[in-house]
Amino acid sequence: MIKLSFFKSLLSRSLWLMPFIFFLSGYFTLDLFLHRSYLATPNVLGCLLPEAISIISSENLNVRLLSSKEDEQVKEGTVLSQNPSPASSIRPQQTVFLIVSCKKARPKTPACVNKYYETLKQELIEQKINYKVHYAPSNHPQGTCIAQIPESGSELPSQPLILYVSQKSENSLVLLPSFKERPVQEIVTFLKNNEIPYSLFHTCLMEPDHTCTSCIVIEQKPIVGSFIDIRIPPTMQLKVND
Repeated sequence: MIKLSFFKSLLSRSLWLMPFIFFLSGYFTLDLFLHRSYLATPNVLGCLLPEAISIISSENLNVRLLSSKEDEQVKEGTVLSQNPSPASSIRPQQTVFLIVSCKKARPKTPACVNKYYETLKQELIEQKINYKVHYAPSNHPQGTCIAQIPESGSELPSQPLILYVSQKSENSLVLLPSFKERPVQEIVTFLKNNEIPYSLFHTCLMEPDHTCTSCIVIEQKPIVGSFIDIRIPPTMQLKVND
């Protein structure tokens, strides 16, 4: 009777532990059935991106390109780093993040044709672009860039940019270039250097001390493509706005 009462007393005092015991047994049972095995993260360092994607996908893993980093020492698109690191534990369907190499973007060749050389020269110096100049007889006004190699908008080469600049031709007739959308001060300098008279007309009333620092040419007479005799040039009429 003593032993029976002892066990009954012990059982009644242990009842509060039963919920925890059932919880733990249920947790470990679910973990046993739902457990997903780990696998080693494949090593794709040094692989090109298409190959890395193929390797990672074959292991039932996802791929995400995290960023790119400039590196001139390896081929473009080479995997530089990965997370998780190679051989570390990872579960199926998880994501491997990659950083791949890229080349430094080269600047584009500026547009030089139809620009006055003295102005263009300063622009190229400011942009730290090396160039060579060849002078060629042309009907274009003297000092105008009439051609360039390579063409504008193409990738700027490592060798100097080649400019062809017009010089005085035996023929006194020259083809008038377009001054539209160009700064007034640049065009005025060009006209003075070529001894071409000019007059300015503003679209609105200006103060007496106005200097056309930011004015732009919007119309011109004679029109673009007209032939003028540089020995007796007509007065260039420029309509400008600020």
